Amino acid sequence: MKIFYANDTSSEAHVGCKAVSNAHFRLLAAAGATLCGIASVSEGKDLLTADPEKSVENLIDSTWGALIEESDAVVVNGEGTIHHGRGRLPLAFLAAGQKLGKETYLVNALVDGVSAYKDIFPNLTAVSVRDPESKAVVRKLGATRIYLRRDSFFEADFVDEPTCSLRGEIVVGDAHPEVLSSVEALEDFGKDTSRWMLEDPQRVYDWQHALANLQGAEVYVTGRYHGVCLAALAGVPFVPVRSNSRKIESLLHWSGCDIPICANAEEIARQVEVVDSKRPEYERFFEFVKRSSGRTHLDAIFGEHLSLKMSDANKGLSPLARAVRSQNQVHELIRNSVAQTNIAAAKRECFMRSKIDMYLKRINYLKKKYSEDL
Repeated sequence: MKIFYANDTSSEAHVGCKAVSNAHFRLLAAAGATLCGIASVSEGKDLLTADPEKSVENLIDSTWGALIEESDAVVVNGEGTIHHGRGRLPLAFLAAGQKLGKETYLVNALVDGVSAYKDIFPNLTAVSVRDPESKAVVRKLGATRIYLRRDSFFEADFVDEPTCSLRGEIVVGDAHPEVLSSVEALEDFGKDTSRWMLEDPQRVYDWQHALANLQGAEVYVTGRYHGVCLAALAGVPFVPVRSNSRKIESLLHWSGCDIPICANAEEIARQVEVVDSKRPEYERFFEFVKRSSGRTHLDAIFGEHLSLKMSDANKGLSPLARAVRSQNQVHELIRNSVAQTNIAAAKRECFMRSKIDMYLKRINYLKKKYSEDL
């Protein structure tokens, strides 16, 4: 199957963005898919206007439209993008795909407060969401083939080698920059604690070590949805702070666990104090995350056998070898996709070369860091 993939977050210096892209591209590689085009987070935004129909026409008349024409299906990574009237660009790509007669898939999505392109939902081939509230929203919008899955973050290829030691520490992370109250709360509380951010320029190179870095911490304070996910994977109690949408609330509500979300430094301090007494509640949350494993958002496209195919491929590999293998997998997927696409070479270069370079840099970083024969 030839895939046009939109809202690719792999260029972001953010553990969550890197992890989700890693998971999706490895799943696509495992399925034997070909990428005939990738649109990163804001690519194509210059073609949007106030008129949704004109925006779709602009996309179709651009090189993006030519790449979509080349595909069998348009796959959009929803992430936490489509809420409060936002996410017009990824929805416009889906609308363009439908107008060109392609299969269309929205995956790994939070959906809430859709204001434009509502008419695409009844015509989606499938949609896969990451919380029950989003499932109810897309059903109300007319979607019929709906999957509910834990976030693709949990399928990423993290490694067991830490790059820093946070063991026994109260660790304070970051918050969404738009939520100033949460940013300020973390700054106030975090003055005398260890800081480790999900979003940082260094995450371009060391994101796969995030899980190993956090394991053993006493508690993680975070205003990021993927910070909560990371803490769950690491088995570390967490104190969540408000984000820019209901994403954290929805995940906690789905789990049925009583873990309050804080609004200021005083509330954070109180919750940190009672973490030990609430450990059974955290254990319930960790178990909830584990119970949801084995199924992925790309089941919506390829079926539920795909996640098993991925795990079998990694058996017997050391963590470090697996890290390099996953990067090579993605690099080969993109490189081979470039070679097989019929779009003119100059256009292929424009839209794909930066992706290849990024993954090669990550591979070279791993090899230089460990100086091992992998």
